[in-house]
Amino acid sequence: MLNKKNILAGFFLKKYDSSPFMTRQRASVFMWIQIVFIFLILLTQASTNILTPEVATKFYNLSMFFILSGFIVCLFILKSGSYNTAAYSGIILPLILVVAQGLQVSTMSGKYIYLLYLLIFIVMASLFGRRSTIIVITMFVIASTIIIVIKSGQIIPPDKHISTISNMVIVTIFIAVLCMLIFKIVNATLDEAQSKNSELTKSLAENNRILQTCATVAVTLKNTSEDLSINAATFSKNAQIQASGVEEISSTMEEMLSSVNQNADNSSEAESISEKSYRLAGEGTEIVNNAVVAINEINESSKKISEIIILINDIAFQTNLLALNASIEAARAGDSGRGFAVVASEVRNLAQRSREASDEISKLIKNSVEKVEIGTTQVNRSGESLKEIFSSIEQTRKIIEEINLLSREQKEGLGQVTTALNQADTMSQQTASAAEELHSSAEQLKQTSAELQELMTVFKA
Repeated sequence: MLNKKNILAGFFLKKYDSSPFMTRQRASVFMWIQIVFIFLILLTQASTNILTPEVATKFYNLSMFFILSGFIVCLFILKSGSYNTAAYSGIILPLILVVAQGLQVSTMSGKYIYLLYLLIFIVMASLFGRRSTIIVITMFVIASTIIIVIKSGQIIPPDKHISTISNMVIVTIFIAVLCMLIFKIVNATLDEAQSKNSELTKSLAENNRILQTCATVAVTLKNTSEDLSINAATFSKNAQIQASGVEEISSTMEEMLSSVNQNADNSSEAESISEKSYRLAGEGTEIVNNAVVAINEINESSKKISEIIILINDIAFQTNLLALNASIEAARAGDSGRGFAVVASEVRNLAQRSREASDEISKLIKNSVEKVEIGTTQVNRSGESLKEIFSSIEQTRKIIEEINLLSREQKEGLGQVTTALNQADTMSQQTASAAEELHSSAEQLKQTSAELQELMTVFKA
């Protein structure tokens, strides 16, 4: 039965899927009323032709056929999407045909039945029309009632015409007023329901959009959490490798720092030795300079001694000549001069010996001067060598000072690098720990997103 209803609704009401709620409801009610009227007309016509064939005149059957056709036409007008045209056609066309049948029926009971049928159209006007439609249909029903009663002739006794018309008018007005009140109440209720339905529709659409967004977010969150979990695992592994590498580098830098400290100590010691060598070289240079001065003084003294020896040689030579002259004079003097001759001879011998001694001394001094000159040359060469050695030692000292300064700077730099590496090691350990926590959080997020996605699937279902 439900499938048949869905088939009929899908066939006649497809154009109203996007219409407002009240239009859809009125179209649905109108469709079912038309279908019910079709079955009732078929049932009425069949029972009339079977039970009271004398009433089932040709006009009756023809009018019933037109009424039936009108209801069917109204259904197809409704199917085309023209609800208002279908509604007014479904009210006015049957109303005209019912009035025509009421005029043609030949029994008083038939007249009264058709008069009662007219009241149905007031109710239909309240269901499918507007307030003005109710008023127009009510006036048309009253006019039709008057015409049917007056045109009934003797079917309705003339003395009953006024009472029948007045009673029918009162009932018609009462039903019309009642329908208008019901129409007002129903419309107010329906307007409220429509407003709430619109709000509910918007809310449902918004909820559906939110659910779709949540479902999309859940899928995205799941995919993201899976990627995050993989990246977190990779990051954790890399962080551990990095922490291990930093720790090894830190250990290597500490060993290097120890070596640099040893080099700095050796450099300081070398600088101290260089300073001492520089000082000793300076003292040696000064000593050599003093020796050169002393040798030069000795050379000058030797030259002066040579001059004195030359003078002594001259004196000895003069003494020898004087002694020779004295000997000659003593020989001339004879015996009286013999003792003087002996003295002169001794003096000559002494002069000769002095000359020989001075010659020997002169040779020795000359030899000494030559050796002093050789020593002076060698000392001068030694002085030059010492100057070169002193200059080299000074350059070496400056280089060692620079090396020592660079060693101290290298020591300080390596100390700072070691401190930074220790901090990096600590941060790497913290990063590795944070990566583990991130991996754990990513796994929890992955599980939560899967639960959220499952919940969204259940909620959609």
